[in-house]
Amino acid sequence: MEMELVPNDVRSLRVIARARPAKAIRTLRTLSNEEAFHFYEGINKPTGERARSLRDFLGRIESVKLESLIFHFERNDFKNWVENTLEDPKLGEKLEKIHVTYGKNLRVEICSVVRDRLDELAVVSDPVTFYFVEPATIKQKRARQTR
Repeated sequence: MEMELVPNDVRSLRVIARARPAKAIRTLRTLSNEEAFHFYEGINKPTGERARSLRDFLGRIESVKLESLIFHFERNDFKNWVENTLEDPKLGEKLEKIHVTYGKNLRVEICSVVRDRLDELAVVSDPVTFYFVEPATIKQKRARQTR
């Protein structure tokens, strides 16, 4: 019996594998509306803005009114949220250490600290090559019958 092997079609694909420890996954997760950070300008003065992830938080910090930033910063709300809800004490400590005069510098400092932490948590390993192989087909050649 004779066999014929039809060549495989081999394709390689370079992908970036993200290596994230469990702590980073918890910190970077998307939260429910109840766990989200809700922004206020003062007691009983909600802005209607909320952040459901650390990346979302950064975006809101960049755009929310300065009054809201000052209100939450003075009460340590940002620190408490990232430590207790996002489970990131390292970021909480960095937020607590911000000492600036109020104004645009406060926004810049908070954004810088959060952006740096996002970069730390987004650890990317070297690209890895994966090979995807279509199965080979084995065909059986029929012997010719001689009469």
